[in-house]
Amino acid sequence: MSSEVFWELSPDNNTLTIQGKSIQPNGSSRAVEHVYYRRDGGKGFVGRWQAKNPLESHPTLLKLSVEGNRLHSAYPEFGEYVDAPLDGTSAPVHAGPWAREGFAVSVRKEGPLQMHTESSFEGRVYREGTLRLSDDGRTVVQESWVPERPNEKDSIVYEKQ
Repeated sequence: MSSEVFWELSPDNNTLTIQGKSIQPNGSSRAVEHVYYRRDGGKGFVGRWQAKNPLESHPTLLKLSVEGNRLHSAYPEFGEYVDAPLDGTSAPVHAGPWAREGFAVSVRKEGPLQMHTESSFEGRVYREGTLRLSDDGRTVVQESWVPERPNEKDSIVYEKQ
């Protein structure tokens, strides 16, 4: 399965637009567009970019379950899941035949309501974070950051439906 992606840099070099097709779990495709603005540094495509609307490409549904000593985490909209041991051992991310291999997640339990996560590609950690369950069990807060900048955190709140 193949896809096409088109990257376009604005004339002032400060806006990057990426357009393409996203393959859905059922095999169909849909057009996608992501817009980024330059945070600092670089020329042309090189530099630090930030998504103009960071949640537009993030899945809205997260399914979590603990099965024995493993966390099953899935984004059904993307056909993506991982079954990670709770001891920090790395486990491969499964995302269908069109996804690139080499992505993995490790999860380490930090208490009854919190887990530490690391996302890696080919052994290099690119994102670190926590999953924290509320006392009433109805809300999960996912915080994540780039390992080199732990004070610059993103947060997403999931509420049980």
